[in-house]
Amino acid sequence: MTDNEWLYCRECRRNTNHQLDFEIQSVERPKRDDEPPMDVDWIWQLLGCRGCGTRCLRAGWKVEPQDPWEWTQYPADSDTRDTKVARFYLPAAIWDLYDQTIKARNINALILATAGLRATVEAVCVNQNVRGPNLKEKIDALAQNGKLTAEAASYLHQHRYLGNEAVHDMAAPPKEEFEIALEILEHLLSSLYEIPKRMDRYVKLRTDRGASVHK
Repeated sequence: MTDNEWLYCRECRRNTNHQLDFEIQSVERPKRDDEPPMDVDWIWQLLGCRGCGTRCLRAGWKVEPQDPWEWTQYPADSDTRDTKVARFYLPAAIWDLYDQTIKARNINALILATAGLRATVEAVCVNQNVRGPNLKEKIDALAQNGKLTAEAASYLHQHRYLGNEAVHDMAAPPKEEFEIALEILEHLLSSLYEIPKRMDRYVKLRTDRGASVHK
């Protein structure tokens, strides 16, 4: 082991160089006669990302001196993430699908998560009262009704293709493709639901203090 380790940083959302700040070691010995007659070496380390400074804890153990250390990192050394659009801003049905999509993504179930992207777009169409025989027509209707720009609608059609591959071909997209598609969906949810509510709050605050507002 060295004073620098290549570990996952939850803040940088990637593997980065970590500096060892502190460590302690101990030996766990059997406490009862019916336990296996072996000592277990333990080590606990506190490390900090050399990029952003975020710290993590990791624990290691081994039985034989020549064995490699078995490590567990806390928080978990995976690129889990939270929702970026708050529940408060979204209709319940859309939130449920969006939240489930994030949960599927966090366990690397990308076929389910990609299907969730498509289902969330479908839920947006239902919420916006657009009609059509299929998702393509519904997305086009969102643009025709002024809910989306033509450019934004073209982005959602890419979600449709991605979702079709997941649902019909049982094919998971490359992780980077999924991440970009998810971020685009979150921008859509923000523009349709979050920003209008934030603007209503902003206008109310200005009105309450007698400031000018655009009518």
